[in-house]
Amino acid sequence: FTQTTAYDLKECDWSSDVCSSDLMYLIPVEALAEVNGTSGYVYTLSPDKTEAVRVPVKISQIFKEQVAIASGLEKTSEVVTSGVSYLRNGSKIRISKDTGDN
Repeated sequence: FTQTTAYDLKECDWSSDVCSSDLMYLIPVEALAEVNGTSGYVYTLSPDKTEAVRVPVKISQIFKEQVAIASGLEKTSEVVTSGVSYLRNGSKIRISKDTGDN
């Protein structure tokens, strides 16, 4: 699988019942590759943006179509959101930019 989409992480500071008031990373639910309770995995991009890197994350909350990540994404600014189920650590990837012109 070669086409993936990178999603820029957004930091959120929610103070409602949905998420604790600690700083979280908000990602689309499609970015989760595997979930087991509050643990999961996402794929980020290698420094040269040509390979997928499997990263363990701690999930704080899932709200509608977004996931609040408590830890694991501190050293990255992008996660893979498309084709995640086809990836393995080290898979070659190509970033496609969605222009929204469907």
